[in-house]
Amino acid sequence: MNLSYILSSLLCLSLLMLAFSACRQDQTPAITIDELHEILDTDHDYIILDVRTPEETADGKIAAAQEADVKSTEFTEQLSALDKDKKYIVYCRSGKRSTKACRIMAEHGFEHLLNVKGGYLAYTADK
Repeated sequence: MNLSYILSSLLCLSLLMLAFSACRQDQTPAITIDELHEILDTDHDYIILDVRTPEETADGKIAAAQEADVKSTEFTEQLSALDKDKKYIVYCRSGKRSTKACRIMAEHGFEHLLNVKGGYLAYTADK
């Protein structure tokens, strides 16, 4: 084997590993509103985390949800006050910011995360 073949193979392998790693970070399981209700009815070990702005949560939120605004510069600081060993259900308005919040939380060592598909909009439409 020549050196250029080995180097190009290593480069390809490195790029594949990088792509796989990036994909895995956004692989927080997403749950539907029906699954959310089922979990809330049966598993009381989950902490519900609302990552919307205070203005949004003032208009309503899921009962007993803790708040941590993912848009805030203090978001990672707020994460340090949370127990990484607990299980979290994360939601926002539509599901995009909660996906981002789950990625950040995973990067900070949180392992038990569920993201609510459709967020608070889907939750209130279900009522």
